[in-house]
Amino acid sequence: CDLAAREALAAAEAELVAHVAALDEYMAHWGMECSWTLGSFRLMGLGLGAMLASSSEWEADGDDWSWLPLPEALLALAAAERAWDVYTTGVQHPALACAVVYARLHQWSRASEVAEGLLSILAQPITRFEARRLLARCAAASRSDAMAAADSLRLAAREAATAGYLWLEIRATQELALLGGCTESALRATVGRAATPVDEVASFLQDGSDALRDLRCLGQSQLGP
Repeated sequence: CDLAAREALAAAEAELVAHVAALDEYMAHWGMECSWTLGSFRLMGLGLGAMLASSSEWEADGDDWSWLPLPEALLALAAAERAWDVYTTGVQHPALACAVVYARLHQWSRASEVAEGLLSILAQPITRFEARRLLARCAAASRSDAMAAADSLRLAAREAATAGYLWLEIRATQELALLGGCTESALRATVGRAATPVDEVASFLQDGSDALRDLRCLGQSQLGP
């Protein structure tokens, strides 16, 4: 069993190395001056794995978070490896993925520090959208500033609308409504712009993510309509 696991890891590592090399070759062919590193791809994988882990898997990992860089290191990575900002990465950006892991660890100040720093570095709208959502979640979960949480979600919705990402705008508006920062009619109006069957929209809005749970916990009593 251990041998099979080691072989699987070795095969995955070989595939990752080949994938990164192919992307580097592609960027060099087109004269792209941005870059990323194999190490940051590994970090992305660790971050996404921690984000997607079940509660039992999360508990099994215990306190071994030695792989998780400090906020300043994550922001330095984002500033140096601009290829992550060229491609549509969103929460797969290694720095943002690690910030979400900090949020799952309830280390809200570190998660906020990374999200705020990324907004001053990155231009890619999906990554900026996710950074603003994370800021809202941190403010809501730490009970620090309900108005700041609502403002972050309004800015997230604006980022999505400016880029033409209606489904992301719907998500931010839904979270704003859960927080009490907008009316249900405003949410319905945003949803109504989607030329999609009602059941599909309903399924999308019933996401049971940590972010939605954190916003629900803050409660509508914190804000006016």
